[in-house]
Amino acid sequence: MQEYDVVIREILERRVSIKAENREMAEGIAMGEYREEKIVLDSDDFCGMEIEVHEKQPVREERR
Repeated sequence: MQEYDVVIREILERRVSIKAENREMAEGIAMGEYREEKIVLDSDDFCGMEIEVHEKQPVREERR
């Protein structure tokens, strides 16, 4: 039997409208609102998931 590491990643996405003078300012405003928890994503914002499977490598012991 082989052992695997499985990574499950859920993707949340929300589109918000922000008025700003330029793209960088809009990103900064969005980041600030996100950090201040004015924008909080939840299960209603679910848009997909991914699964990655990685075969575990056996750990080799060093011989002295």
